[in-house]
Amino acid sequence: MRLLASLLLALLLFAGHQPARAEGQPDAFRAVIEAQLDAFRKDDGGTAFSFASPTIKDLFGTPENFMRMVVRGYPQVYRPSRVTFGAVITYRGEPTQMVHLVGPAGETVTAYYQMQQQADGSWKINGVFLEPATTA
Repeated sequence: MRLLASLLLALLLFAGHQPARAEGQPDAFRAVIEAQLDAFRKDDGGTAFSFASPTIKDLFGTPENFMRMVVRGYPQVYRPSRVTFGAVITYRGEPTQMVHLVGPAGETVTAYYQMQQQADGSWKINGVFLEPATTA
């Protein structure tokens, strides 16, 4: 799973990305991401899983499998000590919210939340890719 996440991150970084142009999306993305982070803080797997896209739900099958993956592979997402929202970019035609996270051990990462619009107009998280944060 970690290898898959690393490969997806590499594709994200090397495929190029550009700023998203749609208005109103950052607020919607932020609401979904914050709600999922809140569910992780409460160890509420069912609620956290509800913010995942159908593709992610199919991949993991159950909230328990999903939470196990997050706890083991994404400690910065599971238990961030600080969360700062960055830019929205477009990756492979889908808007992607950049979020800067400080993990429980003090490590800083940039999380790329790929968002997917559903038929009802709502937004779901279609993948999260982490990279070590760089200093400017």
